[in-house]
Amino acid sequence: MVLLKLFSLLFLSVIAGSVAVAQGGELTMRQAATFILDAPVRDVAMTPDGRFLYAITENDGALLGYEFDRDMGELTPLANFPLELAAPSYRPTALAMAPSGRILYVAHEGMIGRSLLAPVTIMAVDVSTGSLEFQSMISLPIDGTPLTDITVSGGGDTLVVAGVAGDNVAFIPLESLDPSERIAFTQLEFPEKPAAVAISADSQFVYALLSETGTISAYGFAGVDTGFVPLNDSPFEVSGNAYTPADLALPLNSTELLVAHTGHIQRSLLAPVTIHQINPDGGQLTAAGRFGLPSQTGELNAISSDSTGSYITVVDSGTNTLYILRVNRPAVLPLAPVQIVTITLEPYRTFCSSVGPQLCYVANVDGQETLLYGEIEGFTFEWGTAYELRVRVEPVANPPADASSIRYVLEAVLSQEPVRPDFTFEITVPPMIITPNDDGTFTVLGELNFTCAEAMCAEIEALLSGTDNIELVMRFPEAVSDPLQARLKLER
Repeated sequence: MVLLKLFSLLFLSVIAGSVAVAQGGELTMRQAATFILDAPVRDVAMTPDGRFLYAITENDGALLGYEFDRDMGELTPLANFPLELAAPSYRPTALAMAPSGRILYVAHEGMIGRSLLAPVTIMAVDVSTGSLEFQSMISLPIDGTPLTDITVSGGGDTLVVAGVAGDNVAFIPLESLDPSERIAFTQLEFPEKPAAVAISADSQFVYALLSETGTISAYGFAGVDTGFVPLNDSPFEVSGNAYTPADLALPLNSTELLVAHTGHIQRSLLAPVTIHQINPDGGQLTAAGRFGLPSQTGELNAISSDSTGSYITVVDSGTNTLYILRVNRPAVLPLAPVQIVTITLEPYRTFCSSVGPQLCYVANVDGQETLLYGEIEGFTFEWGTAYELRVRVEPVANPPADASSIRYVLEAVLSQEPVRPDFTFEITVPPMIITPNDDGTFTVLGELNFTCAEAMCAEIEALLSGTDNIELVMRFPEAVSDPLQARLKLER
């Protein structure tokens, strides 16, 4: 049995860097329960109410079952699990939960005996206990390569399976399904075998993840006679400079497609999950946000959610870590077309995390203290100078995943005042963003340059090989061009 240890319930608004969240959509706050597995997991599926979670182990294909306590952030193994669904010639590879939460579909890699038929197991779910009972099995033709993914339409009337008869996605009507007879289905052929597949709640749009190109190929339903046809602008690019897509999830009552990736957000050890808004009319995808999960290896390989997308489950196979994320969607008042605000800036910037580590303005906006993640257009900041600015705030329509939904434009510099040379401030930074320089100084994210007494610098440099955040006290020098003077907040 795969055992899980509850590490902690992380409150992300308090613990910086635990999960970095993109500023620019309404997905601005998350909490995460983090669990360490003793074996790698291949795929996960969550019931629509978020209460039960099922997973397939990578090595032996065992089916695991858990109950998730939302209030306590605890994951408890269900009785009578794991279940052994593997056979000598096949084993589980992908899971799909029916919208009712009463049926779990299990796709298998391999073949039934010596046939070119791959099995899909149908399990009945007890919604009160989470227990599973074998119901039936169907078989689908393959070309010797495995089925790769499985999902169910929003109405629960169509099973969608990737990897059928080669590079095809099959649509299997469930209302008339008779496992004892030959399975009838329609299919779409893709230029490569899709690694993952998702279908919109109304069954009008299908999205297939193509790993080789790092894109999502999308089709729309054009009627019974025509079937599915490629969408305008398809395929859609979802890769980043240092990451590629690995799995998809489309919550039942949501128009947001979730994509888990392998790799990292640039200049970080954060593995990304990107959010893509679905156009309800044309099905096109628009980047709507991105968040990063701390990962040394960056091997996110599976993602699932409840029916609303309020709880998201992500697996990191590289570290055997299971994340269960709670997404808060606070009510957001509509932004006026244009606002003029007064912003005061401290003479320094501080560490913050959005789509990656960065330095943010420490600001007061019309009397409210905050961090500004974006830049102020037309304004050049100088370390050691405090500012009072008049700024125009404008909304941004359809911002990219790594951008804000608002932009700041400088109207006027109302005042600016250099600080005294002995002015100090505190900053806490992860060691990975500090770079030692050849001249004995250090640089934070290519912007904040500092030095220290020889013994203190040796202590700081020793801390760079660790993972704990480093708490520093910075003092401004007399000459503006000189590096800041640093010491450890708690001397060791």
